[in-house]
Amino acid sequence: MREETSLLKPITTSLLRGDRVDLDPYKAWTEGTNIKFAIKHHPVETRHWIRLRVAALCKAMDAKKTVSTDEELNWTCQIILRDHPTLKLEEIDVCFDNIRAGKYGPIYERLKAPEILMYLRDYEAQDRCDVLERINNQDRQWERQLRKLPWEGRKAEFLKQLDSEFPKDGVHTISDGIGTRMRRSWGGDKPNKTEQDGSK
Repeated sequence: MREETSLLKPITTSLLRGDRVDLDPYKAWTEGTNIKFAIKHHPVETRHWIRLRVAALCKAMDAKKTVSTDEELNWTCQIILRDHPTLKLEEIDVCFDNIRAGKYGPIYERLKAPEILMYLRDYEAQDRCDVLERINNQDRQWERQLRKLPWEGRKAEFLKQLDSEFPKDGVHTISDGIGTRMRRSWGGDKPNKTEQDGSK
């Protein structure tokens, strides 16, 4: 590969070099490289890698009707790139391993482009949705932890104060600047005599 592989994530660089990488859907999503990005920076290597993975899958499944000619292989890869631009290269690897393991059901002696695309859709609907739900749960848990911090409570009080001081119609009802109010509400200095009088 060319020297500019540093643009890709390390795990993707290993994949494109032909190294075997242990992956699961979560690792593929969080550490992987989007197909669009890989095609933009490494079009030849990316297309070649996808062709190799499709060919290896067809050979491993040994179906009677499968992708058998170079033309079919190139067309299948082109359709994968067109129909699944949001996939990450690592997700293709995980999906193809799941097909080998029979996770998406039996092959019925046929593995051509429509079946491969159907399995990629199954991957997106099942495995990727599980990953995104897991990430959302982690985010919500992090937010709950954040709300327990003392400064978060003060921030909430300050925002309530802002809502009362700035009605929805946009009329400004107070004379102090936002910096003064923040300092006061967050436990800063009390207003001095000049601020209380409103004089300069």
